[in-house]
Parts: sequence; C-alpha cells; structure tokens
Amino acid sequence: MTRLIITRHCYSEYNKTRMYTGQVDVALTDLGLRQAARTAEYVAETYKIDAIYSSDLKRAMSTAIPLSERLGIPVIKEPLIREIYGGLWENKLMPEIDKLYHDDYQLYKTTIGLARCTGGESLAELQARALEGMKKIAEENDGKTVFVATHGGVLLTLASAWMGLPLSKMHETPPATNSSITEVIYDKGEFKIVKYSCDEHLGELKIENDMHLQ
Repeated sequence: MTRLIITRHCYSEYNKTRMYTGQVDVALTDLGLRQAARTAEYVAETYKIDAIYSSDLKRAMSTAIPLSERLGIPVIKEPLIREIYGGLWENKLMPEIDKLYHDDYQLYKTTIGLARCTGGESLAELQARALEGMKKIAEENDGKTVFVATHGGVLLTLASAWMGLPLSKMHETPPATNSSITEVIYDKGEFKIVKYSCDEHLGELKIENDMHLQ
C-alpha cells in the first residue's frame, strides 16, 4: 500500500493574471511562496513523508521545495504529471481563446472531459499520462507515504478517474484549489480517494480560483 499526499501547486503568476497556463513555465507569486511554506509545515506535522515527487514545471517544483528543505528529502521530477499541453491556448486570456477557437473552447466550458486544447492535448490524453505517472510513483514507493506536487488539470482528470466518472462527466468534478491537499491510497492496483482538495491549513492564505487548468 502507498499513501499519496497530492497538492495542486501554489498560487502562480498566471493564476493571478488569469492567463491560460498549460505548460508555460511560470513562477509562484509571493502569496504562492507563503502558501508553499504553510503547506510544508502542515504536511511535515501531519504525515511521515518518505519521498517527494513533483512535476518538472517551476510552479510545482517551487511548491515541493519548502517541504524538501524542511525534511532533507530530495525532490524527484516526474514529467508525466506536468500540466496539460495547451497548444494555441497558452499565454492567452479566456475571452481571447473563446474568440479565436470558439467551438473548442465551448466544449471545454461545457463538457471538459471531451475537449482538446486547440493544437494541444485532449483531457483524455492528459488523464492517460497522469494515471501512468501516479501509478509509477505509487509502485516505486510501496509501503511509503509520498508527497506529490502537480497541477489543477492533472488533479481534475485523476480525481474523475478515481471517482469512476467517464470523460463525459468530468465537468462534475470540482477543481482542486491552489495548495490544497488530496490524500489517496494505492493498494493492489487500485486508487482510493481519502480526501480531496482540503485547504483549511492555509487559513488566511486561501484563495478561490475557478479556473480548471492552471
């Protein structure tokens, strides 16, 4: 059995500007850095962490590093859990995406699990590689508790799969908030969600963000 303590990366520069991020390698804001420190404190005091993994994008790595420094455990980069490749949507605001790629964007807004970023990945493709990545991490760490820093789109597709929802109902899964904690057990080839998108530890640092893929 492996226990996975998964967080969506902390508040980033593009979360602040509401730009579609995808795989653009943006930094955390000052607020995001404070969230990362608060999350590291909470995780270190709540769990006995044996290993730390992160997407190889800067905003996820910056979320994992405070815990790494606190515990003296190196961060292992895992590209399979990086955010969706947004293709032509990256570096654009949502109204601009809607104007330029209206049909693709409307499908994303209404039935996200069936959507594809114009010129980029589909949510189905993201889900497949995210599941592969999480299974790899879990099986490499049997009997351990692992901290994983990843992204909103990744967590959305994973949670939908683990809740047994088909792609056509992915939009029913609420997006995880920045720096929230999702706890999952992997046992005998199956994932089970213990808790999802819990962010009470952030206190006054909590911020709502209604965008799925950041």
